Amino acid sequence: MARYLILEDDFVISKLWQSLIRQMDPGAQVTTFPSLSALRKSRADSPGVFYNFDFFICDIFLSGDETGLDFVKSLPKNLQKKTILTSATSRRRGKDLLRANHLVAYFVSKPVDLAEARKVLQLITGIVSETSERPALVRIKRKSHRPVFFITGANSGIGLELVKILARESYYRVAITARGDGVELLKKIFGAQENVKIIEMDLTRVDDVNRAVDQVLVEWKSIDVLVNNAGVCFRGVIEQMDTATEIEQMQTNYLGPMALIRAVVPTMREMGRGKIINISSASGVIGMPTMGSYSASKHALEGASESLWQELKPFGISVTIVRPGFVNSEGYKRTRRTRKGALSEFLGGPFSDLQYYMTSWIGRAMNRAPSTSESVARRIVSVIQMQHPPFVCYGTFDAWLLNFAKRILPSNALMLLIFIFFTSQFNWAREHSHAQPKRLGWVDNFARRLSRWRAILLSSWHTAR
Repeated sequence: MARYLILEDDFVISKLWQSLIRQMDPGAQVTTFPSLSALRKSRADSPGVFYNFDFFICDIFLSGDETGLDFVKSLPKNLQKKTILTSATSRRRGKDLLRANHLVAYFVSKPVDLAEARKVLQLITGIVSETSERPALVRIKRKSHRPVFFITGANSGIGLELVKILARESYYRVAITARGDGVELLKKIFGAQENVKIIEMDLTRVDDVNRAVDQVLVEWKSIDVLVNNAGVCFRGVIEQMDTATEIEQMQTNYLGPMALIRAVVPTMREMGRGKIINISSASGVIGMPTMGSYSASKHALEGASESLWQELKPFGISVTIVRPGFVNSEGYKRTRRTRKGALSEFLGGPFSDLQYYMTSWIGRAMNRAPSTSESVARRIVSVIQMQHPPFVCYGTFDAWLLNFAKRILPSNALMLLIFIFFTSQFNWAREHSHAQPKRLGWVDNFARRLSRWRAILLSSWHTAR
C-alpha cells in the first residue's frame, strides 16, 4: 500500500490531489498537512517522519523559514524522484529553479491543471489509470452506495433527534460532531452503532473543521448530506453585548457553517450531487428585542445560503434553509448572557425589566409550543428524501406565520405591531429610567395606555376571584 504525504494549505488543491490519488490507486494511504511546520509540530517525536512515506506533494513556499526547495534538498535522490512541488511560479521558472539547485523533483504550476497533475502522478508512481485520458474527474459510482450524513450540533435538541431517526437505518452512515461534554453523551447513546461516527470538533476552528471532513472522506469516501445545525444564542440588548461575544456568536452560527460548506463542496462537485441543509430560525426573518445579535447571525446565514443556492445548483448540489420557530424543548435554558447584561439585570439596570419578561415569555411560549424537536427533525428528514428539495422549509407553523406576515405587511406596520405587542405584554413603562423621552409618538403612548388597561383588567380579575 503506497503512502502519500500532501503538504498544501489550499484545501481545494489538496482535495484535487487526494481525488486523483484515490482514482489511480484506490488502496493508497493519504496524509495531509497544511505545511511542513505543522507536520513537524504534530510529529515532533518522530524526526525521521518523512521516510515513512513513499511519495511527496508539497507547496514550494511553506510556512516558517524553510522553503520547499530546502525540504527537497534534505531528501535522498531516490525520494526526490518521488516528489512533486507546486507553486504559483510559471512552469518554466519552476523547472529552471529545480535545475539550478540540482534537484530531480517534479514541478506543477498553480492553478493546478488536472491533466498535468495526473500525468506527473503517473510518472512518479508508474501507475496508469484506465481513466487517465478523461478530461475531468471520474464521478464516484457504487452499485450499493450508502449515503453519508455529516451533522453538527448533534448532542441536543433537533440535532440529536435527527441522528436518532437516521441511525435507525443501517443503510445510512452518519458522522456527528460535538465538543466538550457533548462527545461523551453521544458515545453513551450511539457508541455501539457501527454506522455512526462520533467526531469531536470545534466549529469555530477551521483546522478542526478540515480535519473532521478529511476523517470522514478517508473512511467513507463521500459526504452526501451536510446539516449545519450547531449554533449558540446570546440573549441581550445590543447595548449590553460586547465584541468578543458578537464574534463568538458569528463564528458559531455563520463563519463555522461557511467553513464547513467550503470543506465539503469540492467532494460534492466531484460526485455531481449533494444536499446542504442550514438550520436557521424565525429570527433569521424578523428581529425581536433582546435577540439582535442572534438574529444578525441567522440573517447572515440566510443571505449566504441564497447565494449558495445559485452557485451550486449547476453542479447538482441543493441548498435548503430550515426555519424552526418555537419548539417545545428546554433549549431556551441554554441561552447565554454577557457579563454586562447579567450585571445590569441583577442591579435593575435600564433594560432589566425587558430582559426579565422577555426571558419568561420565551420560556412560556416554548413550553406551550405544539412543535417538538422530533417533529422538526422529521421535517428535515422529509427534505433530505426529496429529489428536488425547496430552498426554504418551515419547521414550525409560527415560523411560517411570521414569514407570511412579513411578506404581506409593510415593514413599518410590522415593526409597529411587534413593538406594541412586546411593550404591552411586558408592561414596559420605563419608570426605571431617570432620563424620560422628551417626545413620545402615538405608538408609545398607545402602548402605555394598553399596558395600564391590561394591568387594571388583571387586577380586577384577581380581585373577583
